[in-house]
Amino acid sequence: MRAPIRNDGESLALLMVDVDCFKALNDCHGHLQGDECLRELAQLCATCVRDDGSLAARYGGEEIVILLPRCRMDEAIRVAETLRGQVEALALPHPDSPAGDCVTVSIGVAAACPRDTQASPDALVAAADASMHTAKARGRNCVDARAMLRA
Repeated sequence: MRAPIRNDGESLALLMVDVDCFKALNDCHGHLQGDECLRELAQLCATCVRDDGSLAARYGGEEIVILLPRCRMDEAIRVAETLRGQVEALALPHPDSPAGDCVTVSIGVAAACPRDTQASPDALVAAADASMHTAKARGRNCVDARAMLRA
């Protein structure tokens, strides 16, 4: 069992960002275009990182996570919606995507308040991952958020 999430007692948010239909992009247009797409996405995700210990990192495959300390759920949703819109505005071509002609992302958001919960880091990641899958099931190119994790 992992230790509970600890920071300064303020809310901690996690965004899980996934490129919609990335396999189709790689398969139809090659790994070089897929890699370029991930580089562009990583640059946009890096703009979400603040000077407060925030972190953007590749999580696996085409997924990127953004950890936002001292960030409430409402603010995290705004960050996620802004990022989603920025990706869409890039208009990177993806004609094989059922979500549209351009690259889009599905973003799951979860948040926890360490002083109010015994949520582990794994639970926060699982909640963000579940939200991301819900966003994909809702049709992609959207944000889904889980309520604050509570004990």
